[in-house]
Amino acid sequence: MERVRNRIFLPEAVLKSIPSLISGDEYHKLTRSLRCRKGDFFSAICGDGFEYIIEITDINKYRALFTIIERLKTDTEPSLKISLYQSLLKSGGFSELIPQLVYLGVKRLIPVATVRSESRAKKFGEEKKERLARIVERASALCGRSILMETTDPLQFEEALADARQNYLNLIFWEEENPQPLKKALAQARFNKDMKIGIFTGPEGGFTAEEVRKAKKSKIIPASLGKRILDARTAPIAAISALLYESGDI
Repeated sequence: MERVRNRIFLPEAVLKSIPSLISGDEYHKLTRSLRCRKGDFFSAICGDGFEYIIEITDINKYRALFTIIERLKTDTEPSLKISLYQSLLKSGGFSELIPQLVYLGVKRLIPVATVRSESRAKKFGEEKKERLARIVERASALCGRSILMETTDPLQFEEALADARQNYLNLIFWEEENPQPLKKALAQARFNKDMKIGIFTGPEGGFTAEEVRKAKKSKIIPASLGKRILDARTAPIAAISALLYESGDI
């Protein structure tokens, strides 16, 4: 069967429901966004690593019945398993950043409370986490990614340093004291499949010198993204793109 271009996210419980029925928000996405009708085909992901080709067998004003025609194993993940340790951003920052991270194939997003972003940790409640999860789902469907990026609860900076010990390589981006260019920092890295790499990027205003000192003590390598100062939403995209290029993923 020719690859179906219309794709949405459906919870696993919906895909495995008996009878196979779509209602509520998922029904509205199907009928309003995709304008599907009886006999139409569409594609769905649920985060389990597969893409499902689905045919609508019946539809009315409130629900749609469907059957799964085919289950396809996808291969859209980059070889690098990138964890982004991103300092908490101003209001709306993560909502704008997350789709780009999903498109690039980031494995985990770990919000980090740093000296210059500490006060924002209190605003990272359950409602916000649920909203960000919906953004991850929509972005995954748009780019054809069948494994969802994990977004953790915020960590304190020291907790993030401890979490990063599981990675093969960790980089922190900071423009003070002339850190080495990213290409030089990666010169000794031997990229291989499923290698875990951590990236630390700062908030508006950047990391403090003390935070970078603690990172270096934890064997995290300071690196530069060039002569220009990048804002908190551009720096992680630039760093991740460069990593993917160096590893041969793009």
